[in-house]
Amino acid sequence: MYNIKTYKNGLRLVHNYDNNTQAVTVMFYCLVGNANEDDTNRGIAHLAEHMFFKGTKKRSAKEISLIFDKLGIVNNAYTSNDCTVFFANAMNKDIEIIFDVFSDCFFNSVYAPDLLELEKKAVCSELEMYLDDNKDLLWAKALEVALQGTPYQYPLGGTVESVTKLKQQDLINYRNKYYKTNRLIISVSGNVSQTEVDKLIEKYVLDYEKEDLNPITFKQPPYQIQLDKRFVFEHKDTDQCYCAINFKSLQSPDARSLTLKALNIVWGGLMSSRLFQKVREEKGLVYYIGAISELMSRAGLNGIQFFANKNNTVEVLKTIREAILEAKQNGFTAEELGTAKNVLKTQYTLSNITPNSKAGKGASYLAYNEEAFDLDKEFSKIDALTLDDLNKCFNEFVNFDDLTVAIIAKDNDINANDILLGK
Repeated sequence: MYNIKTYKNGLRLVHNYDNNTQAVTVMFYCLVGNANEDDTNRGIAHLAEHMFFKGTKKRSAKEISLIFDKLGIVNNAYTSNDCTVFFANAMNKDIEIIFDVFSDCFFNSVYAPDLLELEKKAVCSELEMYLDDNKDLLWAKALEVALQGTPYQYPLGGTVESVTKLKQQDLINYRNKYYKTNRLIISVSGNVSQTEVDKLIEKYVLDYEKEDLNPITFKQPPYQIQLDKRFVFEHKDTDQCYCAINFKSLQSPDARSLTLKALNIVWGGLMSSRLFQKVREEKGLVYYIGAISELMSRAGLNGIQFFANKNNTVEVLKTIREAILEAKQNGFTAEELGTAKNVLKTQYTLSNITPNSKAGKGASYLAYNEEAFDLDKEFSKIDALTLDDLNKCFNEFVNFDDLTVAIIAKDNDINANDILLGK
């Protein structure tokens, strides 16, 4: 069971008690990411995450590393479009040192110029690595073309040019603006009581912000995404074609989120799914094809991605069109709905086993749904899904009126939009 507590300064605690383990995960889940950036600081969310453990007013980067390493505490972090997340997995006896160090890093990081310059080099190497990977590059291009006009169109992590320009004061200003208690969710899962966690929060976190603040929440965006049959091409010296076809997507979590997840499982998420069977198994046209459904807080991608030899690309696109038209005409089956339900239940169960996965699920569910995660409640929602829900969702979210395409290939000689539109 997940319990939620909200403090006067806007801080929220998600606690999950599990006495079947001696482990614990502490997660600082901050509601700020690259969607909060602008043209003056692209990549700063990711860079700030990299600098989180690089020294504070009272601890050096090496001291922080030694504190965790000597106790066997495994810590890490990641940045998304909406969130920056810091977490540590440890024995429950060591939870206090995690709170001590994490709160120190969250509020007191100094971003020493010498370490900052070194870390910028590491981040730029990471960005260049992603550009070398055509699968990662395709995702970036899909965001660029499908979410044009929104904060989500920009690459996570910025560019080498934008990161290189960032200075110590930029990060300090960013931290002071966004690393606030009303943007922070602390998620704790494992063999530790909520009473003990409350005491640790009072001791190490609450003194940094005593003002009464309302928690930051994800709200409906002020923009409407229009796909408008756009197309983007990126030249790469390769015999393969990497293609992302993007359709209409949700712009914020709602009751259809679960239906869209179920749809994408049987449409293109399994070896038995429609797309995989029709394109790969029946015709052998691709190595990979799958349905993509990725919801951020206020925007998302929904569509199809495939990787194929360039000579097969036209036939793949024609086959995808045929599969879409066939699904619209005949709909999905009761057997497929049953498959989707079983897969969803398995996914939810597997994501709710370890302290780390439980802490992540608790924090993300609160961030996006503004309530506590309840596995039994989710199972009830899954059981309530109907075949009519699935078919209506397909007709709404997979159609040719809402379409953009991104392609990475050697030559720009395939009009993917026209092929999909049957022209």
